This record gives sequence, C-alpha cells and structure tokens, in this order.
Amino acid sequence: MPELSTDHSGATLDGAHSHGGPRYVSSRADRPTSFDPADIPVPRGREEEWRFTPMKRFAPLFDLDAIRAAAGAAQTDAGAVRVEADLPDGVSLETVPRSDARIGTVGAPVDRTGVTAWNGTETATVLTLEPGAQLERAARLNIIGQDAQLARPTAQHILVAAESGSRGTVVLDHTGTAALTQGVEVTVADGAELTLVTVQGWEDEAVHASNHRVKVCGRGVLKHVVVSLGGDVRICPDLGFSGEGGHIDAYGVYFTDSGQYQEHRPYVAHTEPHCYSRVTYKGALQGEGAHAVWVGTASSVRPPAAPTPTSSTATWS
Repeated sequence: MPELSTDHSGATLDGAHSHGGPRYVSSRADRPTSFDPADIPVPRGREEEWRFTPMKRFAPLFDLDAIRAAAGAAQTDAGAVRVEADLPDGVSLETVPRSDARIGTVGAPVDRTGVTAWNGTETATVLTLEPGAQLERAARLNIIGQDAQLARPTAQHILVAAESGSRGTVVLDHTGTAALTQGVEVTVADGAELTLVTVQGWEDEAVHASNHRVKVCGRGVLKHVVVSLGGDVRICPDLGFSGEGGHIDAYGVYFTDSGQYQEHRPYVAHTEPHCYSRVTYKGALQGEGAHAVWVGTASSVRPPAAPTPTSSTATWS
C-alpha cells in the first residue's frame, strides 16, 4: 500500500492574543515578526509550525551566510535563478534596491525562510499595475531555476502593486531547479482588483519556500491563487486588510506526487470592519511517500472592527 499522508490539516479561528510570549507559539497570530534574522533563529523541527517540514531538505534556506555567498557569486556568474517578463500595456517592471520606500511596507517576515529571503538579497523586483490600467491579458514573471545541483541557495524579493482603479491578473510561474527562499509582497489599493496566481511547476529536485505578505486597502479586491505541481514547496500566505470593505478570495490546488512534499499555510488577519475572506484549497496525492500539509487560519476580529464574514475549507482526494 503506497504511503500517502496529509498531516495536521485543518482550519482554525484564533481568539484574542497577547504578545511577548515564547518565540515559537502554536497560535498563528502570535508568531514573531521581524526583519532581523537574530529575532527568528534557525528552527529545530520541533516547533509547531515546522514539525512536519522535512528539515534536511529545507535547511539550505535557513543558512543566511550561504545565501549571501550565492548572491555575491551571482554578480560575476550566471545566477541560480533568472526572471523573464511578459507584460501587457499598463504594467511597469523595475529592479530597485531593498531600501526603496515601497519595499517592506506590508509587514515583516514571519519565519526563518522569510527572514533569510529578506536579508539574502539587496534588490527587489517591483511589478506595478498602473492607476486605472485594465489589463487585456495576464502579466507574467517566469522564475526559472538553473541550479540542478542545488549548490547556490538563493533569495528573491518581489513586490506586486495594484494601483487605484487598476484591474488585471499577474502570474508568477516557477520552473526548473533551484533552492529558493522568496518573499512576495502584494498591495491592492482602494478600488483595485487583482488576481495573483503563483504556480510551482518545479522539477522534482527543487526546494522552494515562499512567504506572501498581502495588504488589501479600502474596497480593494484580491483573488489569491496558489498552484503547486512540482518540487518540495512550503507556501505561507499572510493576508490582511487596511481600511473597511476589503475582499479576499484565496484558492489553492496541489497535486503531490511520489516522494514530493508540499505544505500550504494560508493565514487571514481580520483587523478591519466589514471585510470579507474565503479560503478554499483542494489537493490530491499519489505514489509512494507523497506528503502534503495544509493549515488554514483566520484571526478573530479585534475591536473596533465590526463582525465580518470569513470561511476556510480544505479537500483532499
């Protein structure tokens, strides 16, 4: 009988919390957040948020020194990851220093791979849907791994910003082989409508951890879609609101094949009144050693926010 497993899958609603407790806690709302790697040390695998993750596979993404060394080597050699863009009218793409005022505004990293992604690169890729733009087709960033030996663990930071009145779809498509730790910031302005699709279509040997930090402002609308098909992946979307009336639909689908590990941890923080979220993930497993983990959490609304609808579901087959 093949070994198929889906550990610790569930949806929870957190109540009120106080901060200042232990560094690693079971409540998603009480996780430490920081840009300083000293504040979020290397996990040992016994922490609640890491206890299912294959630590040896993901260990290169915890090593900030190795990631910085790979970034330095990429200045002279071909990098472990390259990015190709296919953009319609109404979209701009920039490479900016990490000190750019737009970077780091959504929130601080929430785990070790998030903090190494932040500190492991000095630049960020900024993709902007310009004010009022109505995209006729999807904007695509193709993120291509070219490190078959996984010898150069790599950090990457991306900001996707949908400005006021814009509407469109952005696709982040991951292929090839790499050991990649990634931060993705997403801002949706009041009155903007964004669909963000991230596809993990890696080769089997790839290892990818990604922390999505999302802010939907005012009556902005976000559809957040995660598709995981290949490689060992750990995707942690942290979705939140700024101002009243925001709307988030978060969808995920994953197909976990023999020997693969796929982990998805969506978290929605309802801190504003009259906001809506729905989280729906579905997955299928096949083959010896296929292993998937899903943990979905929504934080409780804190005063003065009014009651706001939220739901979370997961299905496996």
